[in-house]
Amino acid sequence: MYQLLSQVSGRAGRANERGQVFLQTYEPNNHILHSIINNNQNAFFEAELHDREASNTPPFSRIAIITLSCRQENRLLEFAYKMSDTAPALENLTVLGPSSAPLSLLRGNYRYRFILRAKKNIFIQKIITHWLEQVEVPHYIKIKIDIDPYSFS
Repeated sequence: MYQLLSQVSGRAGRANERGQVFLQTYEPNNHILHSIINNNQNAFFEAELHDREASNTPPFSRIAIITLSCRQENRLLEFAYKMSDTAPALENLTVLGPSSAPLSLLRGNYRYRFILRAKKNIFIQKIITHWLEQVEVPHYIKIKIDIDPYSFS
């Protein structure tokens, strides 16, 4: 959000003419907006790092998204719940899902996903590999794994 709003506000105006940017929001006290208004990128970085540390999100943890896709939603859900039954239960790992992906139907494929969050020192790839070895993945199910994703779509 910071990058997008900063870019848009930076394009306001023409040549030597100063432009105006109007933002409408339900959160006028949001630290991102204050950083943009005050043109203070360092304040944004500091606040963002503080928030991420408090919520245990990257770079203070690891996140992985396992996206399952299939043309038949009932088969996909059946497999997702079977997979859920074998989800790893470790002290330093949280597994959320299965839940519908933000783009739940993409190019004719239904999509569900698991989100995993682990402490920074956990080798999350090994955990996922072991988990997937516990289930027999049918040929009609596609699995995509994204470690520390840039986007949650």
